[in-house]
Amino acid sequence: MRKLVFGVLFTQLLILHSYKAKPAGINPAGDTVIIRLKNKNQVMVITEKSRNLDSFKNINLNKLISDIDSVFKAGEKDLNGTRLDMEIFKKDSTLRIRMMKDRKGGETTMYKAIVRIQDPEASAADNDTIYKEAGRKSIHFFKISDDDEFDDAFQIDLGWNNFLSSNGSLPSDQNKDYGIGPVWSNVVSLRLQKFFNFKKKSDLFTLSTGIEVSWNNYKFDNDVIIKKGPNTVQFEPFPADQKKIKSKLAICWLNIPLMFHYNAPKSSFHLAAGGFAGYRLTSWSKTKYESEGNEKKDHETSNFYLNGLQYGARIQVGFFDVDVFAQYNFNSLFSANRGPALTPFSFGFTF
Repeated sequence: MRKLVFGVLFTQLLILHSYKAKPAGINPAGDTVIIRLKNKNQVMVITEKSRNLDSFKNINLNKLISDIDSVFKAGEKDLNGTRLDMEIFKKDSTLRIRMMKDRKGGETTMYKAIVRIQDPEASAADNDTIYKEAGRKSIHFFKISDDDEFDDAFQIDLGWNNFLSSNGSLPSDQNKDYGIGPVWSNVVSLRLQKFFNFKKKSDLFTLSTGIEVSWNNYKFDNDVIIKKGPNTVQFEPFPADQKKIKSKLAICWLNIPLMFHYNAPKSSFHLAAGGFAGYRLTSWSKTKYESEGNEKKDHETSNFYLNGLQYGARIQVGFFDVDVFAQYNFNSLFSANRGPALTPFSFGFTF
């Protein structure tokens, strides 16, 4: 979302610049953008020089707007009837924020924030003049922590599962007992990622890692029930007095992803490639069938001779906040000689 908001900002800057916008009291060499929030409050972004936008690119814009909006919502109590000043200190520049309220007749109150991207080459006297331009003494000062260049990201995968036999074919194409239905064999993953940049002032290439919980469901095409036999996993037919409605194997994994990201400049396009390793938390079978006119369900928790660990490769590509992903395991689903040699893979969408 931060990239989307900044994309809108950058477009507006270009439009304003093309019309030679020169707000009163602003250096003509800079630019100005006004962001209107849902509650009709305003955030005005001012750059003293156009090149100062490079400093703004590294600011956590999403968090900045959220913090400003939260102060607006607090209203007169926090603003104390006048204004509130904030500072974000960066190594190459300082972002100064002045928040004021304007009364426009009766009880109507509108809050305004002026975000000044301060010129790092300006003298201390010039900066002091900019800071006191409202002609009133500040009431509060506080810092917004912005040490991290990138947001932590919470992502959700929604997709489909299948697996390949040792000869590279789909078991369902060969009518194997363990062939699965691709439409209803789904995967849901919840992932929290932490991003790191390789270059301090650029997000062209980034690295991410984190933690993920993933649920993989494999729904069998044929009328079979997965069982843990004495030495191997078995796929037994339903009893004659039972009519299959659904039969599946479900696995819950705790995964650690490691991804390398490329973010195209001046575009929302991004690409990521990397790998993952996971530990199996639990696994179970679930059958749903009809017997003597009644619908019944059976549930069995077992390891089914599944591998306790998994590892593989992942790639994803997308625009804005929606990606398409594909994931492939490098190890077999079942332990060696305990079940068929099957290699899982999945694909779908990341939000």
